[in-house]
Amino acid sequence: MKVPDTEENLKKCICMDCPSYNECMKSGMEGLFCARGKTDCDLERRGCICTQCPVSRAYKLFGGYYCVIGTGWDEDFGKAVKALIGTAVIPLKVLGDIAGDWATSVGAAIPQPSKLASTIITARISTLKTITKAIEKEIELLEEHKKKLEAEEEKTKEKVKVE
Repeated sequence: MKVPDTEENLKKCICMDCPSYNECMKSGMEGLFCARGKTDCDLERRGCICTQCPVSRAYKLFGGYYCVIGTGWDEDFGKAVKALIGTAVIPLKVLGDIAGDWATSVGAAIPQPSKLASTIITARISTLKTITKAIEKEIELLEEHKKKLEAEEEKTKEKVKVE
């Protein structure tokens, strides 16, 4: 939820009490990062108290370090989660393609990914590819093991026939 940059919110702001708040921010009289955006100051992360802030609570913000990430993170995070959920619907979309027009409505329900969503989707694809490679390797090893067992079984049968 977008935080208004108001005097009332500035009075509730606790940015100045944060362990990461530094002299550069102080000299620039910066604060209310959840409404105004990230700082241009160099910053060492020493802890974050955003979740304790009355402004953050009032606007149901998720996360912290708004001094570093700026104001659009919550919205991008929400879009990313929706897009990630949307990717789970893709197999249904494939089924829908077979079934007909239903796929069009499913496709419309998949939100357009933000940069964060795109990054999450890329990570998910990479993870799935890694899992696929691991499964393929396991199948290969099991097939080799099966062949060895079958070969040993054949040797045992031949031995029994000879005796």
